[in-house]
Amino acid sequence: MTQEKNFKIEKVEKLPDSEAQILGEISLDFLTKCRKDALKHLNAHLDLPGFRKGMVPEDILVKTVGAGAVLEETAEVALGREYGNILKESELKPITRPEIKITKLAPGIPLEFQITVATVPEFALPDYKKIASEVKETEADKKQAAILEALVKETKLELPKRFIDSESAHMMEHFKQDVDKAGIKWEEYLDKVKKTEDEVRESFKGQVTYRAKAELIIGKIAEKKGLKTYGDVFTFLEKK
Repeated sequence: MTQEKNFKIEKVEKLPDSEAQILGEISLDFLTKCRKDALKHLNAHLDLPGFRKGMVPEDILVKTVGAGAVLEETAEVALGREYGNILKESELKPITRPEIKITKLAPGIPLEFQITVATVPEFALPDYKKIASEVKETEADKKQAAILEALVKETKLELPKRFIDSESAHMMEHFKQDVDKAGIKWEEYLDKVKKTEDEVRESFKGQVTYRAKAELIIGKIAEKKGLKTYGDVFTFLEKK
């Protein structure tokens, strides 16, 4: 039995910097089905005198939060449920969280959306066996690190700015939390290392870029050669 589709993709457009945009719509029937869960979610988070949480009658709930808020919550529920299916049909391989915009939302009509994502960039592998054979390190761990560094250096691979910015911001936030847990104020840390916040962020961009390139290169070699693990790839690379 074929499962009913709740969305329609109008267009998938490739953009510069390895980004892509999906334009489409969610059906009115599916929005109607999602409205029930949207109301339940709003009800669970509404504090209204005279009513237990989650037990506000629908008419009073809608009057309190507004029909627009119910419609927006319904849209979020619907897009959240169908995002994975939309992505699968688009055949895109995102490497960042999507930027989702609702471009048309009104009672009695389908929802129109725009999804923008940074995707895995296309790139050609260098002569990885030759590169690996030219690394002369004696110790195993250092040799693998040296091979990886050489592969990254010799591979023409440009990562999307959206991805680098997103991952750097994420890393920066975690680092700030670590500094705070150590009992150091962020301003004091910056003064101690004699760097601005922008300089610290730029250093994270370098780490993000190297790590992502390395993972993509190793992943592509693994896919090409039918290898399963990181270790399998290096065993293959180091084998004469």
